[in-house]
Amino acid sequence: MTEQQASAEVFVFPASFGQERLWLLHQMGSGAAYHVNGALRMTGTVDVPVLRAALQFLVDRHEVLRTGVEVGADGVLTQVALAAAVAPLSVVDTTRDGLDAAMSAVTGPEFDLAAPPLLRSALLRVLDGEPGECVLLLCVHHVVVDGWSLGVLVAELGVVYAALLEGRAPELPELDLQYADFAVWQRGFLEGEVLAGQLAHWRRTLAGAKPLELPTDHPRPARSRYLGDSVSVDLDAGLVERWATVAEAERATLFMTLTAAWAVVLHRWSGQDDIVVGTPVAGRGSTELDRVVGFFVNTLPLRVDLTGDPSFRQLLVRVREVCLAAYAHQDVPFERISQEADPDHQGPRPPLVRTMLALDNTPGEPLRLPGVTVERLPAPRGARFDLGLDIAPAPDGGLSVILDFDAELFDRTTATGLVTGLTEVLRGAVSDLDSPVWRLPVMPSPESALVLDWASGGEPWHGFGSTVDWFTAAVDRWGDRVAVVADEGDALSFTELDERANRLAWWLRRNGVERGAKVGLCLDRGLDLQVALWGAWKAGGVYLPLDPGAPPGRLAVMIAEAEPSVVLTSLALRDRLPGAVNAICLDDPATAEKVAAEPVARPGTVLGGGDPAYILFTSGSTGVPKGAVNTHGGLVNRLRAFEERLKLTEHDVALAKTPLGFDVSVPELVLPLLAGSRLVLAKPGGHRDPGYLHEVLDRHEVTNCHFVPLMLRVFLDQDFGPHPALRVVTASGEELTPSLAADFHRALPGVRLVNAYGPAEVAVDVTAHEVTGPLGARVPIGGPTPGATAYVLDRWLSPVPPGVVGELYLGGSQVGLGYVGRPGLTAARFVPDPFGDKGSRLYRTGDRARWIDGGLLEFRGRADFQLKVRGQRVEPGEVEAALRDCEGVADAVVVARPDPTGAVQLVAYLVGRDGEVPPADRLRVLLADRLTPAMVPAVFMAMESLPNSVNGKVDRAALPEPEFGRTERAAVAPRTPTESLLARLWSEVLGVAEVGVQDDFYALGGDSLRAMTVFQRARHVGVELPIPVILGKHSVEELASAVLAGRAEGRTNQERGADR
Repeated sequence: MTEQQASAEVFVFPASFGQERLWLLHQMGSGAAYHVNGALRMTGTVDVPVLRAALQFLVDRHEVLRTGVEVGADGVLTQVALAAAVAPLSVVDTTRDGLDAAMSAVTGPEFDLAAPPLLRSALLRVLDGEPGECVLLLCVHHVVVDGWSLGVLVAELGVVYAALLEGRAPELPELDLQYADFAVWQRGFLEGEVLAGQLAHWRRTLAGAKPLELPTDHPRPARSRYLGDSVSVDLDAGLVERWATVAEAERATLFMTLTAAWAVVLHRWSGQDDIVVGTPVAGRGSTELDRVVGFFVNTLPLRVDLTGDPSFRQLLVRVREVCLAAYAHQDVPFERISQEADPDHQGPRPPLVRTMLALDNTPGEPLRLPGVTVERLPAPRGARFDLGLDIAPAPDGGLSVILDFDAELFDRTTATGLVTGLTEVLRGAVSDLDSPVWRLPVMPSPESALVLDWASGGEPWHGFGSTVDWFTAAVDRWGDRVAVVADEGDALSFTELDERANRLAWWLRRNGVERGAKVGLCLDRGLDLQVALWGAWKAGGVYLPLDPGAPPGRLAVMIAEAEPSVVLTSLALRDRLPGAVNAICLDDPATAEKVAAEPVARPGTVLGGGDPAYILFTSGSTGVPKGAVNTHGGLVNRLRAFEERLKLTEHDVALAKTPLGFDVSVPELVLPLLAGSRLVLAKPGGHRDPGYLHEVLDRHEVTNCHFVPLMLRVFLDQDFGPHPALRVVTASGEELTPSLAADFHRALPGVRLVNAYGPAEVAVDVTAHEVTGPLGARVPIGGPTPGATAYVLDRWLSPVPPGVVGELYLGGSQVGLGYVGRPGLTAARFVPDPFGDKGSRLYRTGDRARWIDGGLLEFRGRADFQLKVRGQRVEPGEVEAALRDCEGVADAVVVARPDPTGAVQLVAYLVGRDGEVPPADRLRVLLADRLTPAMVPAVFMAMESLPNSVNGKVDRAALPEPEFGRTERAAVAPRTPTESLLARLWSEVLGVAEVGVQDDFYALGGDSLRAMTVFQRARHVGVELPIPVILGKHSVEELASAVLAGRAEGRTNQERGADR
């Protein structure tokens, strides 16, 4: 009890349901987020003593302004009202530049909810402002007021100030009721049939509802700090008037039209058809309560159904019905609705309502003070929800829209895009109510044009019609220079390579290879591979890479799918191929003799940009690989784009080390020669040996090479000296993480790192980004290269605004011809291009991405990797990034697996930095600071290395089965007095006969309310439980450890105090 409470008479009343929730939020660290602030700029002569007396009058008049909330001896939250309390008013001198800081100094500090009055007021005198300029700032905790109450207080303040200034008694209507009377009534009214009937409605209405999952700019923290920011926009009076007319004609209200429009925006941003929007209602069921100050406001969750692609008119009908039903059942407190909708939720911040929409209808009489001009100012406020839309009438007849947003989740640019989207939807729908909502614009025209501009990489390159033409020009230019070197082997000049390829081309043509015939190459990396590749192309054939390291069964499937007319191989590899295939061993003496007898002159085969160049098989979702066919024109465009991006010249030395089955192997084998560079071929199998790769880089003074991020991690983890010749490294094939990029720059300072992206279906790479610091949460993949287009589209193939995650579609000159022998799959993945020329197509990647930072693409994972755990959408990449940031973790892959009960659990597969993975308990503690409970893996599996497929990517199918703990185990008995006490309390509160110290509270049927009951009962017997722990996933054992840790910290703090 405070000194003021001790010296004053105290009255105790029940707390309202809403006060219970706000008290719980306060215990969880909501801080200033639930401070209700009002700021008024005043110019003129303000009588400070009279202002102080007027504030005191209001504190005396409204009992709730002298009230706090605290837990009584019986463990029940109560209101504690003082018979008298002093109204605080501080007078502070500041400047215009210092005004924001001065306001934050008043509104920022937390209140002690048990120490009324929960009110601060300050008069901030602006010394460099207009004569007499000052700001009156009121800060009251939400637990005792709401927005309506603040309007009442401001209006009454003007009446009281004017009366006291004139020396007369203020004349205000008597208050028959105080807030405590309402709390007592509420407790009695909401019981029995009234409560049961209304709760039944909310159970039916919210059954199966899911929280809004907007793409965020930053990962959702495990515990919110309620850091808020806001953006605003004005709706002009003409638009508002048109909507008022529409609303009347549709038997709706302006609020209903705004709710429908906001739901459309959230629908388009999130892709969800089921949107829950919260809205506040005054909660003052009687006119007797209109002048009473207190926390009456209630929140109603409005579930908006957007399934079936409704028109806006149809959606408005749905919203009207939802609103009317909600109003008819508005007496149930939000906290009870939340419990019914999500009984398993852990924690006080209900996830179901993540966005609010409020149309201001609070008392809005302007404050009038004699001799003073008054205007409202925006006051600081925190983020109570992810997004909060406050809409209020503007003086010109329009509407003022303010979007409050959680600054831990969203950037201002994203918030601006959302509120702009609202204005665009309103403008579009008012002119065409029958338009499907998916067709309504969510971007202004200039922004739409900008996104389309970002999507284009510019004109394609038309320098050569085919790779063969380009190679011919390179040979003519570089002739006797060394073209290709086999590490630890021989070399060929450009002329020698050309002549050997010409001989093979002639031989192939004499043996049935015609223009467009498929020529398989199953050869180890070496000079014969280079000769065979160029020979196949010069004969007019289509290159079919067959990786010798692939399983024979897979090779057989690829050959059966592609039906090559011939497969070029070696005597050592012939047995890996099916017996029926037409296989030619180039090292067979008889064959070699025949080829050597062919002419060295060029065959003169004419190939165009539309001719197929190669077929690259990739994994198929059905388990059968699919062969992507790419053209010479597409490949030429890709090679030219990266020749310029990497700045390749005749002075460069490039390393080829990628297995043939990986799409990057094609440009890796071809581009250096076309640029006049020397190509070094790593020995067969050398790509798996990081020590060997370090050696070969120095042995040949390699300047340019490529790594899949998984292999780059292994490469960097080796001890190695500087590679002075190395100039640029390209990473692609998997997501490049910021931690890996940072490690690269530390290990290889001055070496360029280019993050490239592109699937096999579009000639490998279509975007690129030069990676420099500082690094954010994700490394961008850049923008489209010349000749390519990249669109981020929603499911209706409409471009999404910047910051919004959509599916990435790729177009332009590099789009392939489809999948060999798969017309149905080709039609599904290669779709008509709505933005291109007639007949052009887009490749649907299945990758999620968004536009950021003025035209850069950010990869957001595979759509088919996205997981649902405990009803929450989880992006594995986010969990993997958090794990990689944990000390001792070098790499991580996260997948979902069913546990023995069938419940889906996250499983993390980890590689330790020094061979040792941190203990699971330690990882859980570290992750709990960054991730929500559903995102923390249930199982951690240590591995020496992550399995990778033949193309160098993580092979998720090869990950071992997780080792789940036993789901049914004998209860472990308490071992300490603290564990015995907690087990007894759990048993009482949960109604469970036997509680083991390792049992999970929520698995035994607990929820946040029962957790707080345990908290109160433990406090009653002198044990202080840490609220963040008890509201999270925990066992008796973990809770007892936290109690002991808290006691130890307390002793340490006492010792530190004594030392001072």
